[in-house]
Amino acid sequence: MFLILVGFSLAPSLALSQSFWGGDSGGHHIYWGGTDLVATNAATKNTGFSAQIQADNAWRNLTRNRGDGTCSAEFGYTLASVVGPIMSFRQEEKFTCGKFASWSNGLMAINLNKSTEGNPAPAHLSDYFPETALLFALLSDSTIKTVIGEAEPKSLKELAGILIEHGMFLRNHCSYSFASAFLDHFGFYDARPAAVDVRIALSPTKGTCPGKLVELNLELPLSNSPLQTAITSAKGEHHGILTKGLHEGGYKSFETFIRYPRPH
Repeated sequence: MFLILVGFSLAPSLALSQSFWGGDSGGHHIYWGGTDLVATNAATKNTGFSAQIQADNAWRNLTRNRGDGTCSAEFGYTLASVVGPIMSFRQEEKFTCGKFASWSNGLMAINLNKSTEGNPAPAHLSDYFPETALLFALLSDSTIKTVIGEAEPKSLKELAGILIEHGMFLRNHCSYSFASAFLDHFGFYDARPAAVDVRIALSPTKGTCPGKLVELNLELPLSNSPLQTAITSAKGEHHGILTKGLHEGGYKSFETFIRYPRPH
């Protein structure tokens, strides 16, 4: 699967109180259910991430100076992968307030070792794979090949500069571009003995095609990656889980669903 368009729905697919998936990985316990996606440090019991807290903070920011009487919001969170301390999830947000409306979505990857309650720390793909391997994988992607044309970047920094400055493209009448931190929007899809399939998600530009992501497919070598053991463990679903495992388990359409104003 080289490139796919993924549509999301903010409607809850199961009873909100239902538990979807739970497990331990990288010293953290992850619980995913209809009302929350939570990661807790197994030793300190501190919360490193909570969808409820993230949604509460977003709701307060969105309604600040607007008043919440005519405003409403819906948030959806779908677990994508858990590898060591790296948790990836899809997040979608729909907000209306009077005549104003917005819709955003994306794939987030956070480092639970560095995250605190209400302050998730982005995970950086470049921290876990050598630059040469990451550059080769990116240059092998068909979408990136089309975007950069005849350019031959020799470093990750050079490639990122080209993509960020000139990387806007159309896919099925939707407009996409490369954000400055596009390498932070990733999830681990599947693994083999020597390689892992990583998905990088690009969100549509503001105001176009809400709910659809373009995913780039990278094949990265496991050798020399500090996550090699954790990825192998997640593949076997001993500690953590990969996207393919979640899909095969029937969790692809599940989501944590949070609506505002809160029902009384």
